[in-house]
Amino acid sequence: MMFVGSHPPNPVVVGQGGQGLDVTVRATSYPVVHRWWTPEMAYECKWWDMDNYGTPWGHRGHCCPDDNPDCDRDHYYRVPSGEWYCQEHVQLIPDPILMEYLRGTADLHATSIEWIETDLANKYPGARVRQPHWSVDGVGTPFFTPDWRCIVEAVVHFPFEDPGYYDVEVHGQTAGTIYTPPRSFSYVMEEPQAVYLMDTMLIR
Repeated sequence: MMFVGSHPPNPVVVGQGGQGLDVTVRATSYPVVHRWWTPEMAYECKWWDMDNYGTPWGHRGHCCPDDNPDCDRDHYYRVPSGEWYCQEHVQLIPDPILMEYLRGTADLHATSIEWIETDLANKYPGARVRQPHWSVDGVGTPFFTPDWRCIVEAVVHFPFEDPGYYDVEVHGQTAGTIYTPPRSFSYVMEEPQAVYLMDTMLIR
């Protein structure tokens, strides 16, 4: 999962007319490559005596030897050679991203909680912590590319009510396949996200 962007650059709490914070991420789930091998009979191009033996059993149609392009195709058949080889098979199995598991979390720092309950409450009587912990759904529509990658660009909206510094993460999960369990992915914001209260200073 990769970070695309966040908006606005300096979010304000919703109680003061702010819109909170939108975090946009992009996730890609690559298909699972399933390989298996089967024993296969090798075939060769041979002249066949149609008059005496009829159509050869198990043939795969008419052919001409590479060294005789002007041959009479009605007398040459691709027939079993009697030798075997291992044939590789490759199947790409899509592993879709499940939007019901794509969620964002944000946790207000303990120092910010303490600041709200002490310094801010002294400056603004009645100030209190409203919702320090958030878990919200991501919004987006996954789609598949021709090579069976599943891609989604999702937006996670946090309508923050408390000012301070938050640790922000986004998590997701795929559905899994018949051969593999679900895969999880995440994005962790490198720096704490500041959310502002108008006309005041944030303290870490």
